[in-house]
Amino acid sequence: MNLQFGDVNHNVNDMLEHFNNVSLNVLDNYAPSATRSRRVRPRPPWYDEQIRAEKLEQRRLERKWMKSKQDDYRDAYRKQHVHYIKAVEASKKQYYNEKLLGAGAKETFQIIGVLLNQSVRILPTLYTPDVLSTKFGHFFTEKVDNIRASISSDSNVDSNFYCTDDMYTDVVIQNDLVCFRKLTQKEVRNIIMGCTNKSCHLDCLPTWLLKENIDVVLPRITQIVNTSITCGVFPDYLKQAIVTPVLKKITLDWNEFKNYRPVSNIAFMGKIIEKAAIVQVNEHMQANDLEEVYQSAYKTKHSTETALLKVKNDITLALDDDMAAFLIMLDLSAAFDTIDHDILLLRLEHGFGIKEFLLLA
Repeated sequence: MNLQFGDVNHNVNDMLEHFNNVSLNVLDNYAPSATRSRRVRPRPPWYDEQIRAEKLEQRRLERKWMKSKQDDYRDAYRKQHVHYIKAVEASKKQYYNEKLLGAGAKETFQIIGVLLNQSVRILPTLYTPDVLSTKFGHFFTEKVDNIRASISSDSNVDSNFYCTDDMYTDVVIQNDLVCFRKLTQKEVRNIIMGCTNKSCHLDCLPTWLLKENIDVVLPRITQIVNTSITCGVFPDYLKQAIVTPVLKKITLDWNEFKNYRPVSNIAFMGKIIEKAAIVQVNEHMQANDLEEVYQSAYKTKHSTETALLKVKNDITLALDDDMAAFLIMLDLSAAFDTIDHDILLLRLEHGFGIKEFLLLA
């Protein structure tokens, strides 16, 4: 029987292919492949190569001690563990010191919140998630309704009493704001890039990804923003929000709904349209000198820090003049949710010169 080399090679390949197929079938039957996801947690910013090396050495000594049960390895492991803990503390201290040195007021409070673990979400444990969300919704809605009802029953004065032209005789408005102008792509870009990377579950793209591809989506976003502010139409979809209950203080009772405040997060596109309108309202107020002198909230280059400095300065000056100082603080419950819209519109018209189309929108 004469076999050529090519025939032998062909037969061997056939046999190998048959063997591989049989092997794969056996593996599929007894050890089927499965896909498993592994969550990769990002390292903390203070975790450097030196800390990693110290941790690896600690684990190496721990394995030796567990395997040999010798006191020398146990002592070496404990010594290395103490050394590792000190290295972590030193690295954290150096990192946060550098962050705080160059941080503003907002960044400082954010860093302190991280150090105090204030970002941890705490919710009542007495209910299932579905029941809990329903109860929170009813509680927040009833809270606002009750406050509105109490305000209405206590006040018998018509809303027009608070907003008449006689109250604003000292206000000089050169030009009324009756419509919004279209923004340029550069202005919309500045608004987008000036926002934080915080995203909402209602967003189709995470904010950081949108920023990285800003040149591609900027023309369409600019068109949407200009259409909204010039036509006076805010899309219904963008009026939806993800409401998260946040515990007011870590020491309060977790199971009491009154100890929580609702935090709303809207889609990123809604935030851009809001800021496009706010930019022009601020320009109008600055041009007509309508800004409140002692206001610190929602004002450029002002914050809680400027408010505290003003209060401290006034108290210090009073004490230097041998005068008594009294501080009266007013805390309004659900202040923004209980604003009377009729009074707000009248004040915008008579006190700030925002009229016609913008009020109707």
